[in-house]
Amino acid sequence: MNRPNVLIIMWHDLGDYLGCYGIEPSPSQNVDHLAAEGVRLDNYFCSYPVCCPSRAGMMTGLIPHANGMSGQVNRGWDMSHDLTPMPRILRNAGYKTYMSSFTHESTDPVWEGYDEVNGAKDEDKPAYAERVFSRHVGSGVPFLLSINTQAVHRP
Repeated sequence: MNRPNVLIIMWHDLGDYLGCYGIEPSPSQNVDHLAAEGVRLDNYFCSYPVCCPSRAGMMTGLIPHANGMSGQVNRGWDMSHDLTPMPRILRNAGYKTYMSSFTHESTDPVWEGYDEVNGAKDEDKPAYAERVFSRHVGSGVPFLLSINTQAVHRP
């Protein structure tokens, strides 16, 4: 069975300010191209008004009050370890799982399900992503790559 690779790019504070969501002129031609060839979420919402709980909602499918992450990781909050986040689900299904930079969904990216965590700075993330893609070309092993960036974060 041919399973698709999964690429998740999470920006802090971006919203839907991308050309693939109708912003003209497009500030994001490369992201628009990825969206045209992959899956673009059209019916989504933010489950919480701050980043950590909202990200945990995306990784668990549960609102923050149900996944345990009702505050910021750097303030002591964490997802309930009774849950199985998406990276672990995919890893258990035979995917290799990679995360570039940081996780704001939990205090432990290994528990969350990542096989490899790369603390790349924003300017180094494209090279890291290219290495992950190159490892998997023709391998038959699907992967999840989660790229997290603060490139557009408010000061």
